[in-house]
Amino acid sequence: MNPLLDFFNQTYIVKLLILLWLIGSAIFLIYFIKDYIHTEYIYKKIMKQSQIVGYRQSYPVYKSNLIYGPCVIGLHKTILLPETDYSESDLNLILAHESFHIKKKHNLIKGILLIAKLFEYES
Repeated sequence: MNPLLDFFNQTYIVKLLILLWLIGSAIFLIYFIKDYIHTEYIYKKIMKQSQIVGYRQSYPVYKSNLIYGPCVIGLHKTILLPETDYSESDLNLILAHESFHIKKKHNLIKGILLIAKLFEYES
């Protein structure tokens, strides 16, 4: 017979591998939750020091000196811009781009994919 198959047919090895997988998944989930909490903390800090400058497709647009590039943080439907002067055409392109991220829920999908990655090696 196949020695590799005999090795994995031993129940304690399979149980050990499942236990290691569960421990790794739990550690990853803890780090994911920790990162999410940290992201929310950063978002609140940015929002305290930012000023609303308008709306794009009913999403509020804020300017802040705490960020270095246009972004959407977490699951918030808010567009954040740095304290940079953009031309009208550049600003329209940036706002369209960030609005698209919100509309298509890219940050939510990214989070779901990260969690789903835990189960990638199961099958």
